[in-house]
Amino acid sequence: GGVALPLYRAVLAIHRRNFAEADRLILRCRAVLDSDVVPLVGESYTRAYPHFVLAQQLAELEEVMRYLASDSAAERRHIAAVFGRRLRGVTASIDTWQRLLHVHELAIDPRTHPEMWVKFVGLCRRRGRTTLARSTLEKLAGRPLGDRAGLLTATAPAVAFAAAKVQWGSAADTRDKEAALAFLCDLRDQLSVLAVPSLPEAPTQQQHQGQVLQPQDGQEELVDEVEGVEGVESVEDEEEQEAQQQQQEATGRMKEERSGVNALLARVHRKVGQWQQALDRLQGRVPTVESAARVMRSYRAAVQHDRRSYKTWHAWAMINATFVSFYEHQPDLRQPFL
Repeated sequence: GGVALPLYRAVLAIHRRNFAEADRLILRCRAVLDSDVVPLVGESYTRAYPHFVLAQQLAELEEVMRYLASDSAAERRHIAAVFGRRLRGVTASIDTWQRLLHVHELAIDPRTHPEMWVKFVGLCRRRGRTTLARSTLEKLAGRPLGDRAGLLTATAPAVAFAAAKVQWGSAADTRDKEAALAFLCDLRDQLSVLAVPSLPEAPTQQQHQGQVLQPQDGQEELVDEVEGVEGVESVEDEEEQEAQQQQQEATGRMKEERSGVNALLARVHRKVGQWQQALDRLQGRVPTVESAARVMRSYRAAVQHDRRSYKTWHAWAMINATFVSFYEHQPDLRQPFL
C-alpha cells in the first residue's frame, strides 16, 4: 500500500516526461520497499519475491527514462535487449510478467516489438487464461482475432502464429479446429515466400590457410613500392569506416531477420503436422498413404528450415517411428509413402 501510490505517480511523471519528479518518487518507493523487504527475506524467499519484482520494476523505470532520453539507436536496442533477457529469467507467473511488460510498454511499443508479448500470450494460453491471451493478441494486432485476413497481412507473423494457436486451443468443435488449421496453412504459405537461403558465410581462417594470393595485373609495381617502406600504416577515412560499420550492422540484422523467419516457418510446419494428426484422430480416420505423406512433408519441411532446433529433430524422429510402428502392424496397408 505504501509503495503503490508513489509508484503510480512515478509512471504518470514518466508519461509527462517529468523525469526529475519520477526520480524523486522512485527513491521514495525504494525507501518504503527497503523497510518491507528486510524482514520478509528472513522468513521466506517466496514471500519476498513480489518485493524483488517491485525492485526490478523501479530499476526498469529508470532504464525507461534513459531509453526515452537517449538519441542513440544502439543504446535503445541495448536497453530493449536487456529487458527481454531479464524477463526470461523471472518466474513463469502471469501477474509478474504482466507487471514488468507494462513497465517496458512505457518505452517500447508492443506492436513494433511484440516478441516478449507473444511469449506472454503463450504463458496465458498454457495457464488457461484464454480471455487474457485473446485480448493481448488483439492489442498487438490492432484488430479482432476473427479478422483472419487482416491478421495475415497487417500483423507480425509471430503474432499471427500465436493467434492460430489460441484459436486452436479454444476451438469448440472439429470444424473450428479445421478453420484454425486452414489459417495456419495460409500463414505457412505466406512465410514460405519470405524464407530464403542463408547468406554465404565468410571464409574461415582454416579455409585461408595454405592459400597463396597472387597479385592481379598492375599490382606487382604497387607491391614493390610498398615493400621496404617501414612504418607505413593504412589509415582509412572516418566516413568510410562508419559506412562499413553501418553496412556490417545492416548485414547482421538481415541475417538475424532471415534466421528468425526460417525458424518461425519451421515451427509453423511442425505445428501443421501435429494438427493434421490430431484432426485425423478426432475424426477417427485411419492413417493412409496419402495422409501419412502429407504429415511427413510438414515435418520434413520443418527440419529443412531449422536444422538447429532440437524440438524439430525430435518431432521428425518421433513421426518416423510412429508411422513405421503403425505400418509394421498393418501389413495390408504397408507400402512406400515417402
